[in-house]
Amino acid sequence: MFTTSSAGALRAGARRLETTVCHNASLQRRLFSVTSQRAGGFIVFKKGSNPELQERLDTLYNKIVLPSYLSQEQQRKLTKTKYKEQLRNDPITMEIDGEIHKFRYVDPTKDIPSASKLVRQAVEHMQHEDYHNLHLVLKGFKRANRKLHDELALHIIRKAHQADRLDAVIDCAKQVELTGFKLDSPLKLSSLLVGAQTRAIESGFNPKPAKKALKQTEKVIDLLEFEGKRHQPSNRSKTQRPFYHEPMFLGLRLNLAATLAVKARDGQDEDGKVTQYAEQMVHFWPENTGILDLQPDAAYEDPQNVQYLLDRNEFLYHVSPVLHGLQMAAKVVDPGLSMKLQNRADALEDEIRQAYEWDERMPASGEVMYNWLFNTEEMLGRIKAEKKKKVEAEVNP
Repeated sequence: MFTTSSAGALRAGARRLETTVCHNASLQRRLFSVTSQRAGGFIVFKKGSNPELQERLDTLYNKIVLPSYLSQEQQRKLTKTKYKEQLRNDPITMEIDGEIHKFRYVDPTKDIPSASKLVRQAVEHMQHEDYHNLHLVLKGFKRANRKLHDELALHIIRKAHQADRLDAVIDCAKQVELTGFKLDSPLKLSSLLVGAQTRAIESGFNPKPAKKALKQTEKVIDLLEFEGKRHQPSNRSKTQRPFYHEPMFLGLRLNLAATLAVKARDGQDEDGKVTQYAEQMVHFWPENTGILDLQPDAAYEDPQNVQYLLDRNEFLYHVSPVLHGLQMAAKVVDPGLSMKLQNRADALEDEIRQAYEWDERMPASGEVMYNWLFNTEEMLGRIKAEKKKKVEAEVNP
């Protein structure tokens, strides 16, 4: 991380050099020199696990991050043709931990790669152990004054989910001032929360992955509730309630707490979380109302809001766990609260059935999520058959 003290020293030194008036050519060339040996004041990426990743990290670091430590005036001079020859003969230098970095003229139309593309490619090549670099990459990205757009943020969530490293994404969200990783849209938040519990679902809610997923989900919702100003959505992304009060997100938390109680604690609400989470959810979810009726029509017209829920595949993927959570919680809480949960579950089940039965061709992720939750034996049978087919193909190619 680039500290305030080192940044101030670097800028102050640059200003002193730039205000020096001297007609001696050798002294004029010094105007372009910057030296700092305080490596601790700079973002430094950790080594990648493979050459493809390392190549992207090196390019991002040398072409995007390091130049951001130069003063604004020096950065401007790097791209001005009138300084091209002067920089060729006497480049700007920066020393970090004994290593000299030299900066010469760069053609802004040819020599500066897309930082977003580099981050995307770097994440695509990250293995499980490489995610200790994620917060450093995003800090460098933000320091270079690049904006982390939703498309790239969603790609990071998807790849981290595949690598079982959503913890690294949550860490970036906690450091949002430094990383720029905001949970400020419904799709980003839902993708993170659903992704967090996927392995628990696929394991049949084995206690270890289920507890891990619940802990991560609680962290995210608490982060939004108590530090939500740092993740404030735009007017286009705002939902009817704050994200931490929206039933479509609270239902994902309830699913984990309730299913753990049913499958691992004989239906006992030992810590009271199921009742607490169920009461909160019912409070914000009007009775006899499906989940699609919780938002105004305008929210479904905007891709930055909940328009994704109108795609039946996305709807099944993101909302099936909410129905499962309502049904599980109804088995745990007292009869009065159970009836309220079942009322919401009935309305939501009608919506999910319509999405599931819309036509015979069912997109993959929505069907898979639904079947893992409600047709588990069928899913296990499919997986077993696919494995058998794969083994037979290997034996008899």
